[in-house]
Amino acid sequence: MPEPDASTLTIVSYKATHIPKTLIDDTKLVVPGKTTGEKIKYQLDQLDSWVGCAAFYVCTLACFEVGSVLVYRGEVAGQLVEPRGESEFGFNNWFLPTGSAFTFGEKKQNKFNGRYLAVQNLLNQKPFAKLAPLFEWSGSYQGK
Repeated sequence: MPEPDASTLTIVSYKATHIPKTLIDDTKLVVPGKTTGEKIKYQLDQLDSWVGCAAFYVCTLACFEVGSVLVYRGEVAGQLVEPRGESEFGFNNWFLPTGSAFTFGEKKQNKFNGRYLAVQNLLNQKPFAKLAPLFEWSGSYQGK
């Protein structure tokens, strides 16, 4: 499904509205002053120039329920380091969570995993936001 060229909340609201009864997952890497993360998959070639920068791994889950899109979020602070590990996923080898000795590419521990934290918020019914469904998108889409 094409992703709106917009904020994470707009992206997950749009996807959840169009794929009901499905848990939508959107991840991003925020590097303050460099990227807000929604387009990180198109910026991976810049990671080497951002080594040493603070970063945040953010996972956003969303589902369309009873006329609303419920959003759950997990966020992990860290920094970008020289790549370590063997992950084939985007920024995993570069992201070192604060308090961890391992990049995501070496070992992804639950306490440092934004997706795990977002799922915990879902299980504990602690939404980050409750949004109106987004049936129509008139803006542009990522990668187009």
